[in-house]
Amino acid sequence: MTSFALMSRLCGRLPRRTTEFIVGKVFVRTLMMGLPANRRAALSSLDRILRFSGKTPEPAELRRLLDESLALYTRFILLMMALPEDLEYSASKVDMELLPAVEELKKAGKGVVLATPNFGLIGHAIIGLMQRGVLDYLPVLNRNYFAHFPPELFARFQTVGKSSLLCLRALRKNGLVGAIVDINYLPHRQTTEFFGGPAPLGYAASRLAQVSGAPLLPAYAVASGDRCRFVADAAILPEGRSLEQINRELARSMERFISRYPEQWLVYDDFWNTSRMDLQYKLARAMSRLS
Repeated sequence: MTSFALMSRLCGRLPRRTTEFIVGKVFVRTLMMGLPANRRAALSSLDRILRFSGKTPEPAELRRLLDESLALYTRFILLMMALPEDLEYSASKVDMELLPAVEELKKAGKGVVLATPNFGLIGHAIIGLMQRGVLDYLPVLNRNYFAHFPPELFARFQTVGKSSLLCLRALRKNGLVGAIVDINYLPHRQTTEFFGGPAPLGYAASRLAQVSGAPLLPAYAVASGDRCRFVADAAILPEGRSLEQINRELARSMERFISRYPEQWLVYDDFWNTSRMDLQYKLARAMSRLS
């Protein structure tokens, strides 16, 4: 069991308000965003997104958007702790508006690759798909981070490096596999033009689609009031497209949705500083192996 799984089980024994305070106030807003460099990077990303959309944001607007984003990120971490209230939200308050698109694409018999960034209530939406038995696998850095989840959910998380064959087998059986596309799990770095600059978007989803022939379906877990709308954009068909072309189309989809809801993109680093992001990915992979 990883240290995060152990911490999650301990927090599960605390009163809900105490856990929310620890996660939201202590970890997210004090330890993470209390560092001036982190806060500057987060505000700079929001500024870039808004200016790309033709807006000139005021500092107060950027702070408001960041505050809303951090509230969503707090909910994401609480869900990753597999707390009962959050698992129940996934089961009952995520509107799976993308399912008709998934079923339509499955008529070709090649399965579907679901591609989603860290956006909105993505954790709740992914868990909701798993709870409904719709999502076969989601590759992650270390599946043991989720050892505290119910067994039927834990089985659907697979560690990168060991997950490719399982995902391809699921696609051959006309299944649905997912991939987080603003994290690069693979060892080779490629950049994609994203909000006006080269960025290290992940390409695991694009590679799965290209190798299997399965359509790639961009999906976004839009927080809406007290519910979540898990919606799909237009599918990207891999036939005749290179890996770079698939990723470019995926980047355009991400730009459209993130521009509409900039506060719902849960990435707070300087995403366009590729050297820094490379270092962070290396550290994350190293930590996952040590856990």
